[in-house]
Order: sequence, then C-alpha cells, then structure tokens
Amino acid sequence: MFYSDMKVCYFDLYFDRQGSTGEVRFEKTYKDPRYFTTIYFSEPQFVKEKKVTISIPAWMNADVVSYNFGNNIVCDMAVDPKTGSRICTYTITDEPAMKEENNMRGRSFIYPHVKVVAKSANLKSGKETFFETL
Repeated sequence: MFYSDMKVCYFDLYFDRQGSTGEVRFEKTYKDPRYFTTIYFSEPQFVKEKKVTISIPAWMNADVVSYNFGNNIVCDMAVDPKTGSRICTYTITDEPAMKEENNMRGRSFIYPHVKVVAKSANLKSGKETFFETL
C-alpha cells in the first residue's frame, strides 16, 4: 500500500454534540538538526488557536527566524532556569485556511512560518558545526 517511507498519523476525534471542542497535542523529536528547518503555522482549515513551542538546549547554538507574521501571531521567549534551554512559544489565533490556486507563489512567500537554523553544537566530544556561516 505504501510505496515510500512516509509516515501517517491517523486518529478519530469524536464530538458528542454541536459546539464541543477537542484538543490534540503532538511532540516530535529530531535527532539531526539539519533536517529540522521549517515550521509552518497555517493549516488547510481555519485555526482558531494554535500553540507551537520550540525548545533549544543550552548546548545548541541556533537561530529562529520568523517570516510572514501578522498581528495574530505572538512570540514569547523564555529561558528555563533549570536546564538553560531557550523556549520559544508561538501563539497563533484566527489564522485563515491555506489556499491553493493556479500560478500562486510558493507557501514560503505567503504563509507564516519560522526557520530554525542550527549553527553549531557544543558537545562533550567537542564543537560540531552545522550552518555556522549562514
């Protein structure tokens, strides 16, 4: 049935009456920061509220760059006093559904997203450089 290594997450979300709400949480861990680059905030359907949290460990030198942000996206930056990790929490409210039209520009030109640029890591074995000069 599947012809690639694509992974699919599927679940049913039942509502017992009209006006009910549901909450879904996902957590994903990347072991190689070169593959963790872009997080899009828009969805194919209207988003009433969405929170995206990025935790950057103290030993990681990384930048989080925002693109196409409107007034409906708020960014809170904090440092975890126990671990020294930088915590970036984005709250997105009332985000319109994504559209797809013929000859439209790519989604990176239109929709709000952040790009995580991992520059280097200070490991026990020494410094490992990823994208230091970008």
